[in-house]
Formats: sequence, C-alpha cells, structure tokens
Amino acid sequence: MFRATHVYRARGMGGQQREEFYGAGLNFMLLLQVLPFLIIILLAYLPFSEPDYSLRENYAYQVPKTTEKYGIEFYVKSAAFDKQYPLGSPAQADIEDSMIKDYRNMLRGYYFRLNFKTIAEGLCKVERSSLPKISSVTCR
Repeated sequence: MFRATHVYRARGMGGQQREEFYGAGLNFMLLLQVLPFLIIILLAYLPFSEPDYSLRENYAYQVPKTTEKYGIEFYVKSAAFDKQYPLGSPAQADIEDSMIKDYRNMLRGYYFRLNFKTIAEGLCKVERSSLPKISSVTCR
C-alpha cells in the first residue's frame, strides 16, 4: 500500500511539471515564429545612409566629377562634396579607392553578363578539360 501511494504522487507531480513545461514551450515557440516579422519591421524603420557618390547619373546624383588617379567619372549630390572630401586628403583617397572598387565590380558584372550571353546564344563553343575550370573558349 505504501508503494502504491508513492507511485501515485510521483505521477501526479510529474504530470503537473509536464503541463507547466509544455505551457512555457508554447510561448517560446510562438515567440520564435513572430520574431522574424518583428526583425523585418524593425529593419524597415531603421535609418540608413545614402552613399556619397554614384557611378551612374540619376535624379539624386547630378553633379559630375572625375577621380584623380584613373579618370573614372562619378556623380555626387551637390558641390559640397569638394568641401567634405578636399583634394589630397585621406578622406578623398579613401572614397576614391572605394569608387575604384565599385567601378571594377561593375565592369566585372558587365563582362560576366556579356560573356554569359554570348555563350548562351551559341556564339561561342566552350571546351572543358577534365578539371572543372573552362580550358578554352572559341567564338565564331
């Protein structure tokens, strides 16, 4: 008889603990499901800064400028750019390096699309070696 009572109490207490555990788990799972939406909403309302230059002219960037080193044409919002980045300053050198990187990436993307388009149109024949790299490309 003592043994049966002991077993009964253990079951009763374990059942209550499980009930509390599953209740807390439900709230945690609900939080995990809602969290991505909360993050998206927060990111939508965070302020972000616009770049100081653009490699293409548009409604916001209309003042043309040219880099000293390579003569790359870029556009800025206003003539105050020269005051913010005076010639010969470290800030001007940093932003010019950033422009050169952006310009190279833009050219790489352009040539990649151009090469992919010519290969896709069948104008070029691609020969592959046993390695995964392309060994030769011949165009008509």
